[in-house]
Amino acid sequence: MGIKLHDNFASAEIERDQLIKDTGEIYIIHEIESGHFECRKAVTPEINEAVIELHPSNKIILSYFFPLSAGLLIFFNAENLTVALITAINNTGILSFINQIHGGFELIGIMLFAMYFIKCLYRIYSQKYIIDSEGIRVHDGIWAKDIKVIKYKDIQTPTLRRSLSDRFLKTGSLEFSASGTGSIDMRFDQIDSPNEVLELILENSNKT
Repeated sequence: MGIKLHDNFASAEIERDQLIKDTGEIYIIHEIESGHFECRKAVTPEINEAVIELHPSNKIILSYFFPLSAGLLIFFNAENLTVALITAINNTGILSFINQIHGGFELIGIMLFAMYFIKCLYRIYSQKYIIDSEGIRVHDGIWAKDIKVIKYKDIQTPTLRRSLSDRFLKTGSLEFSASGTGSIDMRFDQIDSPNEVLELILENSNKT
């Protein structure tokens, strides 16, 4: 029987759940280049005993390109912006505030850049994903960490999601549901080489 292509994720979910129910084996939903979805059976080599630690990809800084660039442009063009503002207001009284206006534009630029740069770093380094011989874990937070764990035997419906930007950056997000739940219990957000990571998890899962 050939691989069935689905126009939407919900349709693929129905087929995947039926395949898992009928065969007792694990199937994953994979989004292909055409934008369609298909269900694939996991392969089963030896379980990997190594402990693998992952973070969201550093490439996600590109998703903050516009606000980061805007901050830098405002900072380095503070003088031109000050002249433009004074010219637009056309009031000689405002000239006494020229230093404050110039400094204000610089401050706005620095704060805008710093805010989004820190936000990007936090998104990357506050999330840690662990894959070992027992299961998968998510450590969420920098100081006070929230830890979620799913054993391999409990992984029920793993899914790979890739947006248009993910395809360009060669990243993707993995979502996992545990047995007995109907919702997403764990997410590996925008990681590098998502296909390889998912296959590793499924291979380990099939060996337990």
